[in-house]
Amino acid sequence: MDTNESLDVTIETIAENGSLLKMAAGVGVGVLVGVLAYKYAVEPIIAKIKERKKSLADDYNEYVETDEEPELNVIK
Repeated sequence: MDTNESLDVTIETIAENGSLLKMAAGVGVGVLVGVLAYKYAVEPIIAKIKERKKSLADDYNEYVETDEEPELNVIK
C-alpha cells in the first residue's frame, strides 16, 4: 500500500510539473510576441508621431521667425 501511495504522489507531481512547464512556455511565448509587436509595430508608430511633431514645430518656428502676417482662409 505504501508503494502505491508514493507512486500516486509521484505521478501527481509529474503532472503538476508538466502544467507548470506549459504555463512557463505560454508566458515565454507571450513575452516574445510582446517584444516583436513593440519592435515592429509600436516603435515605428512612435517614431512617425515624433517626426510629425518635430516637423510641425519646425514649421511653426520658421513662421514665427519670418514675422509675416498670417493669411486667413476666409470663405466669402
